[in-house]
Amino acid sequence: MLPDVASVPAIKAKYALSAKKFTGSFSIGDKTGEATYRLADDPAVTFDPPSLILRSGQRGTVKVSVTPPETLDMVWVTDDGFMINGGVKKNRREGAKLIRLEGQAPGEFKLVALLSQGGHELSGITVTVVPDLETDLMARIQQAKASGKTPSVVFDIDDTLFDSRARSQGLLHMYGEANGVDALKSIPLEKIRNDVFRTLNALRYTGTDKGAIKSFHDARWTDGEHYHLDAAYPGALKVAKDAANAGAQIVYLSERPSDQQGATQQQLWANGFPAGNLILMERSMSISRWKAEKLEALAAESTVVGVFDNEPRAVNALAKVAPTGTVFRMDTTMKPQSPDLADGVETLRSFH
Repeated sequence: MLPDVASVPAIKAKYALSAKKFTGSFSIGDKTGEATYRLADDPAVTFDPPSLILRSGQRGTVKVSVTPPETLDMVWVTDDGFMINGGVKKNRREGAKLIRLEGQAPGEFKLVALLSQGGHELSGITVTVVPDLETDLMARIQQAKASGKTPSVVFDIDDTLFDSRARSQGLLHMYGEANGVDALKSIPLEKIRNDVFRTLNALRYTGTDKGAIKSFHDARWTDGEHYHLDAAYPGALKVAKDAANAGAQIVYLSERPSDQQGATQQQLWANGFPAGNLILMERSMSISRWKAEKLEALAAESTVVGVFDNEPRAVNALAKVAPTGTVFRMDTTMKPQSPDLADGVETLRSFH
């Protein structure tokens, strides 16, 4: 009788597959050799996530776990020929594969695990591809207008429309120039975090002036003199302009202090963003609760068709008062210890 693969402590790749048998080299103690093994049962295969929604052009990853892990190479993952993109990354010790996908034409598709190439199906999930963001948003705007209502599209500003890391980078450079701190004069953008201390930790900065650096940075962060350092995210301007041209009311909802109204308008218009209702924070309270209150008031007088923000806590609060499926979290930066996203909130890597 052929031994069960699960009884062999280590089997080293390169299998010659045949039905539920495979041949491989093995080592047990100081003994090595070649043997053919028969699986008593099909490998157990699970997918994480158990279902997936992608937008056209959007990329995603699915983890495929196989038990026993020694049978990983017996499992062949395939799709309807439309979305596996960039190959497969394997972890044989865990018995797992990471499958990279890219959504193409809208529709429902199957991602399936087979017992070897061309074998029978072991497990599978449904991958739903929906229209790209802009196509979807334009359809929602037209639907609201057809019903006689005013569609509204709501944008946060910092780290949603604009990459504020460039502002931090510039302010830290200014400090470095003024104080002769070479380590701060040319910080790579990818080292910038949403808190000065976290940025300095990422740089492994050992100077004794961390407090002074933070005070210098924070005093200028929302003084209205340095917004020009921010860079608009690719695609953000096009989505905002197309929504406005399609007849949507554009709303900019930001926790910047209300005395920054003029400087913020100048930044938006200097970068070509359409005129809209600019709402800045006028009192001290929870940012997420304040944003939810403003959105709830807006929803009472218009049809909210899209809400974009980067902070999970704010996004979750907004999702409680916005129509289902209209709140999007931009995958840029977020505060430490942010909560998991609420059900129905979609994460977007970009506006494209």
